[in-house]
Amino acid sequence: MPKLILVPGWDINILVEPGALLRFIPKLIIGQGALKILSKEEISAVVAHEIAHLKYEIKWITLCHYVSYATLTSPSLLTIMFDLRRRELRADNFAARLLGKPEPLISALRKIRSFQSSDMFKETQVSQNGLKRNLSSKIRERFFEKGKGIVALYDFTYGRGLLGYVHPPFGERIQALEEFSVSSSLI
Repeated sequence: MPKLILVPGWDINILVEPGALLRFIPKLIIGQGALKILSKEEISAVVAHEIAHLKYEIKWITLCHYVSYATLTSPSLLTIMFDLRRRELRADNFAARLLGKPEPLISALRKIRSFQSSDMFKETQVSQNGLKRNLSSKIRERFFEKGKGIVALYDFTYGRGLLGYVHPPFGERIQALEEFSVSSSLI
């Protein structure tokens, strides 16, 4: 059972983080912003999506990260071996099957997409560790509009590799869920 961690503020992330390699106690991290904008059923759908990551692949991704740190290579070199986009779609499929319908996850994805394009999201960016990043208007505009490539390249090379950039676009995920059939098998 994952340890539950609530992140204060307007962080809308719901994610799982692996535990230590030898003592696998994962964490389910829920931003309080998600509790404010999503319904209980939508939260259940997103949590089910995260549980799929625990069920299917997070131990292997964690192992790759430990190997990359031990061999002094970038995590991106090892995580690139995984078909991470497919894993995200599989986690969506798992959540829809677990709930018996795709609508709660579709609704959650639409709300998250809408929130991420709002001014409030840009004003109150919160990193996954809960630290606020307040940016001035000019820096914020440059960061969000012009600096995505530089930030992505830096994070890819020195950060979490592909893990921060594996989610297919919202539209692609929603379309796959709309085509979902409860009788379909897990990918």
